[in-house]
Amino acid sequence: MAFYIRKSLRFGPVRFNLSKSGVGVSAGIKGFRVGTGPRGNYVHIGRGGVYYRTSLPSPSRPIPDSSPSPRHVEPSASSSIDGVVMLEIDSEATAQIVDSSSQSLVQELRDKHKRIRFAPLGLVAGIIISLLGFAAPQPVFGLVLLLLSIGLYSVLRVYDARRKTTLIFYDLTDDAVDVFRNLYAAFSSLSSAKKIWHIPSVGKVRDSKYHAGANRLVTRNQISVHFDNPPFVKTNIPTPSLRVGSQTLYFFPDRILILDSKDIGGLSYDSLSIDISTTRFIEDEGVPRDARTVGQTWRYVNKKGGPDRRFSNNPTIPIAEYEDVRLTSRFGLNEALHVSRVGSFSKITESIRGIGDYIEAQSAIGAHAAGMEIPSVEGMEDKSKESQEKPTLDKLPFIAIGITAICVILLIFAYSPPKIPLTKKSATTASPPPKALAAGPAQISASKPHAEEPPQPKTAETLLPPTMPKASNPVEYFSENTPLPAVLELSETLMLTSKEYGVLGLGEGQQVTVTARSGETLTVISNGQSFSVNANDLANATVVAPEEE
Repeated sequence: MAFYIRKSLRFGPVRFNLSKSGVGVSAGIKGFRVGTGPRGNYVHIGRGGVYYRTSLPSPSRPIPDSSPSPRHVEPSASSSIDGVVMLEIDSEATAQIVDSSSQSLVQELRDKHKRIRFAPLGLVAGIIISLLGFAAPQPVFGLVLLLLSIGLYSVLRVYDARRKTTLIFYDLTDDAVDVFRNLYAAFSSLSSAKKIWHIPSVGKVRDSKYHAGANRLVTRNQISVHFDNPPFVKTNIPTPSLRVGSQTLYFFPDRILILDSKDIGGLSYDSLSIDISTTRFIEDEGVPRDARTVGQTWRYVNKKGGPDRRFSNNPTIPIAEYEDVRLTSRFGLNEALHVSRVGSFSKITESIRGIGDYIEAQSAIGAHAAGMEIPSVEGMEDKSKESQEKPTLDKLPFIAIGITAICVILLIFAYSPPKIPLTKKSATTASPPPKALAAGPAQISASKPHAEEPPQPKTAETLLPPTMPKASNPVEYFSENTPLPAVLELSETLMLTSKEYGVLGLGEGQQVTVTARSGETLTVISNGQSFSVNANDLANATVVAPEEE
């Protein structure tokens, strides 16, 4: 029989309960009290031997992990969740995760990764050029400049890919292909697992009674296996990859490349440590179909591990068995994974161990190039036919410069169209040849005086009967009362513009025909083309009288 002492102190409606598990506080009246204590919040109602007690809901907790197995790498301190101090499981900065066998390759990748990309600059320049083209007086320039801008962006994008891409070529013989095929098959098997989680942080639970009996809490993010190459890296084999937080691990035949948004790291498989175990996980999100359920628990448990009867809302929670994976390295790699299907990552460990044994065996017998190269930068060189040729001058920059020059020339031409030379109407074409007159005053032409001719000797055959000189026609300026159509002679320079013909310049003395009037806008015909002109531009033009028969 167990004995205990319970003491309570009352201060008006507030009562303090002192017990071995802690201090509780309650308030209320007789028959109804609301309190809080070490076991949580509760409501107590009842009188005369009939009582009702229920617990109040507490804030939601993170998903717990009941695995008591110790961790091999101590994580760094992080934040606190629901009173539990969470410690981050995170790798060092990507730039620091580099071993000696990967330094040359990683440095080459970093140098190319830092090169400036010209395609975004070409995109901005193309947008500006296209907008200026469509804003020009003739919109046809906008369409031409838009097509040229698309070509400029495409050329710069291909040029960036050539400058920033590293080609990693593996020359694998039959036995080396079999070794790598095991690694590829292991990742294919891992990708078929229903759930894979990355564990970024873990915390130790002090009071497991209120965390379903778990002794640790974890935060997790679901991830998946991909088969793709790193950005600006081209290789002749498929590359399995896993995204763990802000970093992505790419598993090549002889090493791991670690990439994030800013830097690149690399490790050989000799520098990688993989620890695999099983963990019992209290799963309140539903057990995946390929996971094994090994038991159950309750949200609130007593000291013996059974359900706490004081809580009415105390559902059962299944306990699943997962595979617990730790990827570590003395160079700073530190990642944790959970896999729903036990044994999935064990195949990857066996494949990596087989690759290491193969490389070691090839090195021992001196077959440096017999199959798959040993993990070194030389083994990652491009052995393709293209790399054996002498480097040639890249023509893409000159093509981009040429397209840019064409765009600039078209913009200048669009905003400064060529002017048509202005010429005056010659005297010989302006009027018909003069007629010979008898002695007396010279006859004045109705249009323009012709050039003087040298004097001719007077003979009987050239004498004409004397006639009276014609009176000159008065000058008539064009006005709104002038009947249409009317032929006008310009007294100053006039620029005519139309969408179909473009720009036409006329000089002083040239003639145009006005065919119609609409308000202040006149329809003018010159050289067989129709133009629209403001009436004020023809205010000083004179009406040409029709020639007499």
